[in-house]
Amino acid sequence: MLDLYSGYHILIYGIIVSAISFFVVLFTTPKIISSLVAKGEVVEDYHKPDKPAVPRPAGPVLLIGIASAEIVLYLLTLNIKVIAILLTSIIAFIVGFIDDRKIMPGWFKPIALIAAAIPLIALGAHGTHLNLW
Repeated sequence: MLDLYSGYHILIYGIIVSAISFFVVLFTTPKIISSLVAKGEVVEDYHKPDKPAVPRPAGPVLLIGIASAEIVLYLLTLNIKVIAILLTSIIAFIVGFIDDRKIMPGWFKPIALIAAAIPLIALGAHGTHLNLW
């Protein structure tokens, strides 16, 4: 019975944080798009017939959605592993944002992403054995 009960909580938490992330991105995206267009932060979309100008970067909106959901999940569970995942997400975002804004050598991103693993290791949010099944 305990497994069913904990599975129920996992499902509820999953629904809650997914909805939070979805709605945060849904409601902040138009504001960010307006801001980026006003600042002239647009590029041509070469994959569409008319090559329209599209605002970029979209990463900050996604990070806001992910971070808000992870913060709520931490408040619901008080599990420090959630903070490790939040910090990993933020570090990975920063690495990607720097790589997107500046021309970096090919080795930069893989080496810099090693830093994203530090919170997972330091806060114990990793497995102790490899499961191949």
